[in-house]
Amino acid sequence: VLFRSSNDGLSMGSAKATIAGALAAIGSSPVSIQLGAGQWTISAADSNGNAVTLAIFQKIRGLSRYLTNISIVTSVTWGILCGGSACEVSDLSIGCGTGGTCTYGVGVDVPNTADGSAETCLFERLYIGSGLGTMTNGVAIAPIYTTYNADVSEVRFWNVNVDVTTNA
Repeated sequence: VLFRSSNDGLSMGSAKATIAGALAAIGSSPVSIQLGAGQWTISAADSNGNAVTLAIFQKIRGLSRYLTNISIVTSVTWGILCGGSACEVSDLSIGCGTGGTCTYGVGVDVPNTADGSAETCLFERLYIGSGLGTMTNGVAIAPIYTTYNADVSEVRFWNVNVDVTTNA
């Protein structure tokens, strides 16, 4: 499989070269993004100020937390934010590369613009750590902001390991 930015990202034979490219191609559609083995470098924050922001029913998964690594080399609020209900993140590791800073590794919250739902999200088989950069918190569950109500019921973390962060 050749990963190219010009690919449509709709099949394994036309896979996108970056996570940002895949998310731009799918928009808010409820789909699953499958990452291959290797390091996926995030060098710019998305429009929400995060490395990756998932919308309702979106999923991102790697091959395993030993084979698929997301390395954040810029300043972001969230490594991977589930900003809608029924999102899933699995089978990968997340860390900050040299110069990267991240306040929250993974977790759930809703945009600070209205009440919303980020319920029934699932995080499984993840390794989260500072790496060569700085990660303050490995996992977080809303409300990060208290202006609006966030429904975060039934969020599950299974076999999520957090190491070398400032807080848990």
